[in-house]
This record gives sequence, C-alpha cells and structure tokens, in this order.
Amino acid sequence: MALIVSVLMQLPYKFNSTLYLSIVVGIISIILVGNYFTRRSKSINLPPSPPKLPFIGNLHQLGTLPHRSFKELFHKHGPLMFLQLGQIPTLVISSTIVAKEIIKKP
Repeated sequence: MALIVSVLMQLPYKFNSTLYLSIVVGIISIILVGNYFTRRSKSINLPPSPPKLPFIGNLHQLGTLPHRSFKELFHKHGPLMFLQLGQIPTLVISSTIVAKEIIKKP
C-alpha cells in the first residue's frame, strides 16, 4: 500500500483529486473481491491445522529444530495435519498406521 501511495505522490499536480480517489477505490475493490473468492474456496473438508499467517502460512511455527516442532504439533493436532508452508498446502502424516491406510490400494 505504501508503494501505491508513493507512486501517487509522484504524479504531476495537474491530476484531479477524483483521479486519486478512483485509483484508491479501484485497488481496494480488487483486494476485497479477491478475498471474497478465496474465502468461498475454503469450504473444503481439511484435516486439523494450527492457525496460520498470511503469505508465510505455518512456517513461523517451525523452529530451528523442525523435527521437534512437528512432534509438538503432532501432540496438539493428531497424526494427520494440514500445514500451509508458504504458499504450498502440505498434508503431514506422522503415523505409520495412518500412512498405510492412505497408501492402501482399493
């Protein structure tokens, strides 16, 4: 948003204030419409997952020793978890029994 404001401030003074207002309203409406469509697609039945942050997902929850972080998450959320590692959705399986059930051929 700061980049947009700095670009707008560098425009010549000949531009009308309604132009600035229409640009800002257009950008905000694009952001809101994008958020609306991403929220609608979240109705998929996913396994439990810890809370995530925008853009980095659950990467902030993995410390310097990721195997210990995964063990703590396993105890909180169970053997099957859904993590968002950056922009990559990841299914984490922490149990051999659950892994065998998923890999079974019908």
